[in-house]
Parts: sequence; structure tokens; C-alpha cells
Amino acid sequence: MIGQWVPFDDPRPSTVLGYGRKWIGLTWADIAGGVLTITPTKTERSTRAKISIDLALCPMVQEELARIPAAERHGPLIINEQTGLPFMVKRFTGTWQEVRRAAELSSKLWNRDIRAGGITEGGIAGASLDDRAKLAGHSSKKTTAGTYDRDVLVSANRVAEARAKFKRGD
Repeated sequence: MIGQWVPFDDPRPSTVLGYGRKWIGLTWADIAGGVLTITPTKTERSTRAKISIDLALCPMVQEELARIPAAERHGPLIINEQTGLPFMVKRFTGTWQEVRRAAELSSKLWNRDIRAGGITEGGIAGASLDDRAKLAGHSSKKTTAGTYDRDVLVSANRVAEARAKFKRGD
């Protein structure tokens, strides 16, 4: 979500320059009518699949976006407030760790786990594999199920509960 700083010779267009590089990532222009439309970087060169997310269904995201005055809603969507530029990976990682600790979240939680976490949580909540694959921009459901769906613990818990229920004769 923070985008990436790439060499100037990268063929993708960008108007954001800094650190001797150019930046590619989400901008305010990617939000229209309350819908975020993006091509995930992992599918950008293969399927070029676009995904759309209705932000009306994402109240926490709406809260954060509402904090940004309308006059400032241009350019990169996520910036380092200290520099006014998108985050460098190392600085974002440090900021994420500070936020994670302050929120008392597990040190095992990585920010990169959020995509897999959303796919996994969606499955646990009953979203179909087809829908989760589309959201991820995957052309193959095998990728979604095998790489990103990490409900091993939840599955193990369901098996343990079923076994306990069986043993009790329920």
C-alpha cells in the first residue's frame, strides 16, 4: 500500500521524485466515487488484473481518509508526514513497529501479512474462494488458496472441536 521507489529507467510513469528515484504507488486519483481501483504490483506484469474496493464497506479506512482535508487529497495516498513524500521501506517498517507495539499487537504480525490476513479472515467469515481470488487479483484460485489463505490454526481448531464433540457424543 505504500508503493515503491524504483530507478528512473523503470518504464512506468511517475511524477513523484525523491531519493534519486521515482515512486510508483497508490494516489488519490485511484479513488473515484468512493471506490479504490488498483492493479496489484504482483499481477501488474502478468494478468494486469484490476481490483476494486468499495471504501463504504471499510469504516476504518474511511475514518483515516476523512482526517485528510479535501485540499490535500492529491498525489500519493500514503505519505511520511516528516518528509511529505511516500515512505521508504525502512522508515515505514520502523513506523509500523512503533504502531504495532503501541496497539499491543503480536510481534509476529508483519504489515505484509495484511493481504494474506484479509484473504484468510474473509474465508473464515464465509467469503467464497472465487471472491477472495478476485479481490487479490489472482487469475488462479490455487494461488489464493495455497499461498495467501493461512487459516491453518482456525482449521486445526475446527478439527479439534469436532473431535471433542464426537468423543462427548454430541
